[in-house]
Amino acid sequence: MPRKVNPPIPQVSISNPQPKIQNQQSIYIATPVVSSKQSSQGILKWLEGIIPKNSKSDDEIRLITAKMDYTQLRDLLTAGNWKQADEETRRVMLAVARREKEGWLNGEDIDHFPCEDLRTIDQLWVKYSNGRFGFSVQKGIYQSLGGTREYDTKIWEAFADAVGWRLVFGEEEWWSGDIFYDYRITPKGHLPVGGLWGWLARHPVLCLLLSRRDL
Repeated sequence: MPRKVNPPIPQVSISNPQPKIQNQQSIYIATPVVSSKQSSQGILKWLEGIIPKNSKSDDEIRLITAKMDYTQLRDLLTAGNWKQADEETRRVMLAVARREKEGWLNGEDIDHFPCEDLRTIDQLWVKYSNGRFGFSVQKGIYQSLGGTREYDTKIWEAFADAVGWRLVFGEEEWWSGDIFYDYRITPKGHLPVGGLWGWLARHPVLCLLLSRRDL
């Protein structure tokens, strides 16, 4: 009688795979699915919150024009030397208009002051004060009060009060000076003013400046 032989039991190899170790430098961030329009709007809103309006990079501001080098003004503003920057503004404006000897600008000088130079001066002030100072800032305040090229006493005094150029104590009025170069307390639109002190007695001239369309 033949011997009964059990068939061999197949050997099964069971491996214990090692868990995959995630690269520690790899980070997965879940992001919501949004439309391209929503994404664009969100990015623009975020940028508006961190970038001051009207701010421009140095590459966009022309520091050297046909008439003047504004590098010194840029450096003073960058360092926060407001008084020196104010005095430099006066110097360059008189030089561009060729009125150093007179020390002040008249209406014709204002109307014919080069657009490029005026914009450079204004853009530098706006950029380095984070939108607090500059001729365009002053213009916005002046025109919001109803200011035009025509001088009006009430409007001008209201503007001077708003930017801190005039303080009234009872029946006395006092026009501010050097003590208002402290960035922490000066009102919006207070600077530049150093180049204007020679013009304050000529209010119509300032009305012309703050009504320039290129600001």
